Amino acid sequence: MNPWDAFPLDVYGLRLAVQLAGMTEEEADAAIDRLLVPVVDEMVAKGLGREQAYAWAGEIAAHAGAMQADIPILGSAASEARH
Repeated sequence: MNPWDAFPLDVYGLRLAVQLAGMTEEEADAAIDRLLVPVVDEMVAKGLGREQAYAWAGEIAAHAGAMQADIPILGSAASEARH
């Protein structure tokens, strides 16, 4: 299975970025693993090895962070929550 096709970064990264928007940095750090566990489980259920699924989940998390920086509404919501 190719995770790039089955779990595209833009789709899963945006979902995660939206879920994290408005959270403080501490809240996001605490929530990110919890939010990615169902994604990892879905990847494993579709035939991806658990180690590869966790690696891809890390890529999704990194992409979500980049999206928050690139999409003003996501970044401003997170910034406002920190103040």
